[in-house]
Amino acid sequence: MNGGNEDINEIPRLNDHYVDLFEQRILDRGSAYFAAGKVHAPRMIAPGLWHAAVFGSAESVYEVDVRLRYGTVVSAACTCPYAQRSAFCKHMAAVLLAMDDMRRRSDRARRNDDSDSMPVDDGFPWDASMAVRWYVRAQFPQVPKLTDDDWEAVKRIFEALFCLPDLDKTFMSEEMRLLYERTFFRGQDDDQAGGQADRKDRSAPDDARERRRLYAQMQNDYEPRHETLTQQHESRYRAGARGAMGRTGHGSASLDNMRLLVPFVTPCHLDELPHTWMTILEAAYEHLHDAVGLRRLYVYYIAIAQTDPEAVYVQKLRDLSGEHWQEDRDAIVAFMQRHRFGGRGEAPTNPAYERLLREDGLSDEAWDYCRIKSRDILIRMLDVVALKESNAVRALRYVESVLGDPDSPVFEQNTESGAQRVARWIRKVDLVYGYEQAKTLAEQACDMFPRRQLLREALADYLDAEQADDDADVGADVAADATDAAGVTDAEDATDEGEEEANEQGM
Repeated sequence: MNGGNEDINEIPRLNDHYVDLFEQRILDRGSAYFAAGKVHAPRMIAPGLWHAAVFGSAESVYEVDVRLRYGTVVSAACTCPYAQRSAFCKHMAAVLLAMDDMRRRSDRARRNDDSDSMPVDDGFPWDASMAVRWYVRAQFPQVPKLTDDDWEAVKRIFEALFCLPDLDKTFMSEEMRLLYERTFFRGQDDDQAGGQADRKDRSAPDDARERRRLYAQMQNDYEPRHETLTQQHESRYRAGARGAMGRTGHGSASLDNMRLLVPFVTPCHLDELPHTWMTILEAAYEHLHDAVGLRRLYVYYIAIAQTDPEAVYVQKLRDLSGEHWQEDRDAIVAFMQRHRFGGRGEAPTNPAYERLLREDGLSDEAWDYCRIKSRDILIRMLDVVALKESNAVRALRYVESVLGDPDSPVFEQNTESGAQRVARWIRKVDLVYGYEQAKTLAEQACDMFPRRQLLREALADYLDAEQADDDADVGADVAADATDAAGVTDAEDATDEGEEEANEQGM
């Protein structure tokens, strides 16, 4: 096998016991990474040795090597910090799951090619049907199995409820529902706190400060959510019924919506279904083998995605669409452009749409998506935006303006996490535009903040040795100043205590 021209049929059939190498929580996280499309196609670089790159959190990219013998994992290695102290990490799990999936797809395609009759496995989705089946068993154990006519009725009812097939109307109804939740439940909280009078007395300058605060909050919010948009609606409804805004203690939130990925996890409540009521419609489409309706629903899921696991719908739609993929992809892009300023809940990012843009190399669409989001979204998608030269120039100009502004939200926090955030920007510039460009921006940032030792440490790879020594001297001076200040304070305190003691003795 040569480099990127790997033959998928050469992937060995993995021994199913590879899953036993991982703790369940590690395997679950690896499943989420694989389903979110964060694994670059594994390739064999030597006999029995497989390599893949995995996009980790905080824009990191980790290199994974897996050695196999007769389908059994002999050894594995990863460049992530966790793998330095533990035998198996989530990135290794994601790569093995990707290899297993590639082999299964290859086997299914070969069986279908060799069959003269109907396909052995048409690959039609069934995940929603299984989830709904378990939900119905838990909530309505006496209900008999639905017939085809029953599923047709379910389909008609829910299509009318969600304004389908017009996805624009579906989206607008969700936006109106969100607006209601924001105003009604927030008003309920304000009433309980006596907030109505405060709102009436609020002055114009306060409004301006609030707008600035919200803008800064948006710029510093660039991570995916842990609930889908429809789960979020259900959570707020339940929270509102209890007289509180939001629900942080929900037990299933810690699963990161794993029900999209692990069918044998059995949902017992409506908001444990990936898209609540819509999942029931999805199950109807699956039961009736309605590919057109299911494709339309996947298009909508991708457009409103706000959690990492929802990126799985890109591959599900690609598999289901077949020759209609270009048509469905264009429908998603057009939908996103029509509703680019829509709220889409409160999520700052859409992992599913980002996966689509990355896998299909859509530079213009990526630029359009990034420029109305947080600055950090642009950094995450910078390599995709830069695929087109004109966009690469515009993006670099924008990055330079942000990193050249000392008042930028990127420099707000003089903390370890704040320094690492700047370092992520610089590393991505290095990856896309080269080391010299990244070095120039790193030096400029250190010149703007000469006393930020944490920032210098984070950018040490881009600073000359001489400048690093100067930075160390500056750090020492800062520490000395702090020590001197502390000494003066201690001496003053001692003097004050002595005077107070003398006064007390004199009295």
